[in-house]
Amino acid sequence: IRKSGGDYAYIMDVYKPLHPFFGGIPGYLVGFLFCTMLYPGSLALTTLTCSTYAVLPLTRALDISSEWESTEDFLMLNKLVAMVFILGIAALNIFSASLTTNIITFTAFTKLFAAGVVISIGAYNLCTGNFGSLPIDGYDTSAASASDIAMGFYSCMWAFGGWNNLNLLFEELVNPARNLLLGVCIGVPLGTVLMVFMNISYFTVLSKEEPLASEAVGIVSWSYPNASTYCE
Repeated sequence: IRKSGGDYAYIMDVYKPLHPFFGGIPGYLVGFLFCTMLYPGSLALTTLTCSTYAVLPLTRALDISSEWESTEDFLMLNKLVAMVFILGIAALNIFSASLTTNIITFTAFTKLFAAGVVISIGAYNLCTGNFGSLPIDGYDTSAASASDIAMGFYSCMWAFGGWNNLNLLFEELVNPARNLLLGVCIGVPLGTVLMVFMNISYFTVLSKEEPLASEAVGIVSWSYPNASTYCE
């Protein structure tokens, strides 16, 4: 479908021809839910995660007690930093589209560089026999339930759902027939491989419980006592 809009465009293309009025209702509901719930919620979660990674290193550098991280003051600081990020991003998009594009390109390269560092460290640990909590003999699935399987699929769809955003700006792409295909064939597999390898690297120094208990896995893995093997 050569239209922008993602899921909305697909649903409208399927149902709108069925009825001149009722056929557009499913697309309207999808657009309404995306604009009022899904996109704002995703932005809030993303910026809160970003602010956590920005605030926690400062608290660790200032040697502030970890107990403060569970207080209302820390949560409020985290939310305020997230709000600053949201307002800053909005201001950039309003005042300079070209600057926004350059910043997106720069941050993309920095993310790839950071992912490469984490994966390289994990590969080093594996090559030196430091497997951490990786299940070398396989996973114990004896206690797995239907809800665990469903949550696993849901988590994967959340983490690897970027492919669903590629056609949101179809009409604004240069040579979309070529570039959209390249984005699907290169971007999605690259993101998937990086995410899988980064998680493997995390588990070379962390237990299974620590990522679940932490809001910033990267910081926890870097400050983990056994992480000294990174610098050996």
